[in-house]
Amino acid sequence: IHLLALITITIINETKRMNPTTTNTTTMKTTAETETATEIQDNLRKMLKSFSAQKDVLEIELDAIVSELTSSPSPGVPPMGIDTPLVDSDGYPRGDIDVYRARTLRGRLAVIKTDHKELLQKIEQSLVQLAAFVNPKQKDADEEERKARMAPKPKPKYDPKSGKWVVKNWDGTVAGVNDGEKRSFDNLEKHTVVAKPSSS
Repeated sequence: IHLLALITITIINETKRMNPTTTNTTTMKTTAETETATEIQDNLRKMLKSFSAQKDVLEIELDAIVSELTSSPSPGVPPMGIDTPLVDSDGYPRGDIDVYRARTLRGRLAVIKTDHKELLQKIEQSLVQLAAFVNPKQKDADEEERKARMAPKPKPKYDPKSGKWVVKNWDGTVAGVNDGEKRSFDNLEKHTVVAKPSSS
C-alpha cells in the first residue's frame, strides 16, 4: 500500500513538472481576476468622487442663480422670478429688470436641473455596482426579489380568518390584512409564519 501511494505521488509530481503551465495558468487567472475586480472598484470610486464633485459645483451654481432670480434687483422692484411672467400688465417686456439676463438665468437653471438629475442617477448606479463587489450576495438577492415581484400573481383567495378576499405578496405573504406579513398565502387556514428572503 505504501509503495502504491509513493508511486502515485511520484506520478503526480512528475505530471506537474512536465505541465507547469496548468498550475501557473490557474494562478495567473485568479490573480488577474482579483486585479480586475480591484481595478473596477478603484474606477468606480474615482467615478463617484468625480460625480460628487460635479454635483457640488452644479448645486453651488444653482443656489446662486435661484438667489439672483428670487432677490429684488433694487429696492421696491419685484424679483425677476423663476417662472413668473417677464412682461408687464400691458404685455410689454418688464422695464424694471434685465429681461435678457432673466431668460439666460432661467435657461441655465433648466440645464443645471437636468444635469443634476442625471448625476444623481449615475451616483446611485455607481453605488449599487460598488456594493455588489462589497457584498456580492446582495446582487443575487436583489435579482431574486426583482423576479419574484415581476412574476405573475395568483388569483385572489378567500381568507376565512379575516373574512376578506386577499392577494399574494411577492414574498408569499398575505396583502391587505392584519399580520398578513406573518402569514402564508398558500396556507391561509393556518397562522403560518413566512420565512423572509435573506438580503445578505
